[in-house]
Amino acid sequence: MVAPAVQPVILGLASTFGIESSAGQPALLLKHDHRDPVLTPSLKIPTLSEARALLEAAARREGGRWVGHSRRTGEAARLLAQAHPSLDPEAAETLGLLHDIGRGEAPGSFRHTLEGYRLLKGRGWDDAARVCLTHSFPAKDFSQLDAAEDLTEEDRRFVRKFIEPCEDTDYDRLIQLCDALAQAAGFCLLEKRFVDIALRYAPSPASFAKWRAVLELRDAFSRAIGRSVYDLLPGIVENTFRLTKPTAD
Repeated sequence: MVAPAVQPVILGLASTFGIESSAGQPALLLKHDHRDPVLTPSLKIPTLSEARALLEAAARREGGRWVGHSRRTGEAARLLAQAHPSLDPEAAETLGLLHDIGRGEAPGSFRHTLEGYRLLKGRGWDDAARVCLTHSFPAKDFSQLDAAEDLTEEDRRFVRKFIEPCEDTDYDRLIQLCDALAQAAGFCLLEKRFVDIALRYAPSPASFAKWRAVLELRDAFSRAIGRSVYDLLPGIVENTFRLTKPTAD
């Protein structure tokens, strides 16, 4: 349940960003255990053209706003990687395009992460597969996993066993950040994305821990590139405040 004082704050922010309200139940903020990035020297991932083909095929099976969101995530990842001292832009875009690829098989709440992992792991693209799981865990809070109704107990055990010892790479962390910066219609300030999610779903303690972690990622990547990550994302002001008409997915 949401503390009564919190809901007016979310609704007020929603009005600022032009988001239509629906029921949302925020919870208390949790502390985030900050983790330093770990660089990945080589990646087992598909080519960028293969990633685009995979996304198009998945979109034909199960389309939706997630497709545009995935493209925007890939675009954001490329733009940030271009300014980063140790990230490859093409690899970054590939991982961004595929982070939600499991939605082509399971459009529901959480199962898409596991389906994406299985799909890409089965093709030998281990690092792309891991991002399907790690992008949902910028904070290692497993309450969202325990509450996922579309997973079996065996699924939950597998995801927890994978994530708990996992040290995030710079690519993992980049996609965690870009996932939150990207809407299907364009890039947006993180706060708008959080409010949008809060109004569409009932936020849990895991949600707030995740958002806190993503804000830390924004600041960490801004320091790494020597400027605000927002400076690199075209149309972010217009899309955040809906100064232009949103494009179709």
